[in-house]
Amino acid sequence: MLTNEVARLADAPSGVLKVCSYIALGLIGCSIALVILYDFLAGPSRRRSR
Repeated sequence: MLTNEVARLADAPSGVLKVCSYIALGLIGCSIALVILYDFLAGPSRRRSR
């Protein structure tokens, strides 16, 4: 949302707004993938330490 709003405030053309939306979706997907990867890799060691 931040990437889209900054482009709107800068009065960017519609093509730039579309690219910013795709970048935001990519960042969301990357963060979800990293959380899943962290849970998969660190899961067993977190469970043993308790």
